[in-house]
Amino acid sequence: MMKNNKYWQKRIVMLEEAQLKKGHDFYNDLEKQYRIAIANVQRQIESWYQRFADNNEISLVEAKKLLSTKELAEFKWDVETYIKYGRENALNQQWMKELENASARFHISRLEALKLQIQQQIEVLYGNQLDGLDKLARNIYSEGYYHTAYEIQKGFNIGWDLQPINEQQLSAVISKPWTADGQTFKDRCWTNKQQLINSVHTQLTQCIIRGDSPDNAIKTIAEQFNVSKNRAGRLVMTESAFFASQAQKDAFNALDVERFEIVATLDNRTSEICQELDGKIFDMKDYEIGVTAPPFHPWCRTVTVPYFEDDYGERAARGADGKTYYVPSNMKYADWKKTFVNGGSKDGLKEIVPGDNMKIKKTFKEKIQEIKASIANKGGIIEENDIKQAGKLLQDELQMKRADLKAEIETWQKQYKETGIEDIEKQLSKLRQYRGTLKDNATELKEKLSEIRNMGYGSFDVDAHLNNSRLPMRTVIKNAYDYYPTDWIDKSIKKGNLSPKKVNRGYYSDWAGEIAISGWNENSYLGTAIHELGHRFERVIPGILETEKAFYERRTAGEPLKWLGGNYDYSEKARFDKFLNPYMGKDYGGTAYELVSMGFEYAYTNPIKLWEDEDYATWIYGILLLL
Repeated sequence: MMKNNKYWQKRIVMLEEAQLKKGHDFYNDLEKQYRIAIANVQRQIESWYQRFADNNEISLVEAKKLLSTKELAEFKWDVETYIKYGRENALNQQWMKELENASARFHISRLEALKLQIQQQIEVLYGNQLDGLDKLARNIYSEGYYHTAYEIQKGFNIGWDLQPINEQQLSAVISKPWTADGQTFKDRCWTNKQQLINSVHTQLTQCIIRGDSPDNAIKTIAEQFNVSKNRAGRLVMTESAFFASQAQKDAFNALDVERFEIVATLDNRTSEICQELDGKIFDMKDYEIGVTAPPFHPWCRTVTVPYFEDDYGERAARGADGKTYYVPSNMKYADWKKTFVNGGSKDGLKEIVPGDNMKIKKTFKEKIQEIKASIANKGGIIEENDIKQAGKLLQDELQMKRADLKAEIETWQKQYKETGIEDIEKQLSKLRQYRGTLKDNATELKEKLSEIRNMGYGSFDVDAHLNNSRLPMRTVIKNAYDYYPTDWIDKSIKKGNLSPKKVNRGYYSDWAGEIAISGWNENSYLGTAIHELGHRFERVIPGILETEKAFYERRTAGEPLKWLGGNYDYSEKARFDKFLNPYMGKDYGGTAYELVSMGFEYAYTNPIKLWEDEDYATWIYGILLLL
């Protein structure tokens, strides 16, 4: 199924956020390393002052005195330890040579010894930083490349073999300068390290000249480390953004993507350039990092996504080996990589004939437009079959995102039956994602409906429509309104004002103009408001009451009226059918029903439950789409 651009934005932005999070995680670890280095330097300075200072003060002349024979021997033991560490951890050769020279010297001043000890901390810090950044860059590029390719092939449901990235290609990408000054991240690490060494040495000497106490000296040196840490953070996040962007560019080119779109993270921290470029679409030939593609500045969070026209009807299917295959929508990344990158078996995958063009299935929006066109050709008469056909399309779209998670849950359940080992917390977490929170479900449905029609109250003065009530239920009802079609809200407002109320059992009164909300928490209030607005729309939206009557009579044909039981009044009776809840069959003598109100409530708050009755679910979704 051909996906629309909202799909690509959502999938690729999630992928890029995951990639950039790796940079954040690395920087968080780097902060810990800086704290360790500062603590070590603090101990070294305190020890140095204790040994050589008089009443916490030492002159430059005293600091430049040579170490005694005993002190020199002790210092050389430290240097030998540094040399051993350097050989085991491959510290840079220039520093190793300096250590070896220091080990061979017979005359070293007290200040030189301290500077060398501090520089060892800096060399270790930057050695770890450089190794870690190199590893991070390789991971972000390679995983970003493969995951981008996976998302695109999965999105189009077609796949072909991709050449795996070899070490030589990866090294070429990592070592290629991309900024105007021609420096790589390794060059910048070296520059930052030298700046820190020089500033620490200078500040240390000046502290001694000023006669600073050890506490002040430590504070001054720590400030220099913090400046270096901020530079490192800027470098890590900017380079992470670059390699993520470069990976996308190369994956887009490998998969013949022709155009890309800029997607900025819009908040109060978004730069002017990213705000201006958000939503801009460029040809791939114009993909230039720093100009038409991110990063546009240090700490840049903007990403690119593939852009395809909504009427992108055909796509040539081709593979390096002449074979191309349909990629199942539920294919996991690990299976895709094994199959199309690592040369795994294609058993079970349907092959597309070489040279053929694969007809891309119509988009959700295109299919709904076809149904609407068919309705128009019938003189605008909407039949139940039209409603259910449209509703089935919407249900399929909503169910698709949960398919992978559902399969994973079923796997866990099977493993539990076989082993008896239950990871309860993990399973429940996944189940919550599968079911979704109330607001997640409501927002998801609203966003999907917005592809077809305008949703939400927009510029309508809903507060005035609710008599500017001071009751908290006014806000609840207003929020519930925002999940419904805009033209429905318009008709409701034109019918007249409503008075919000809070009661023990919710209701909607058309003649009194009242909408009463019951519940015990924020979610239950919202669910009730969505339900009672369903009764309101039953009255104001042409066609709803008529289609409810037809659906009710079809589902309950031949069923007797029965008392609802429990705490219901004996006069409250229903035809139970096989509804999800017997209350859905409540009888109002044909003047009203509970079908739409309860159906809307389930659709927005608990779609998993709604899907248990597909006939009912598709009918509810179709009403939201077409009426």
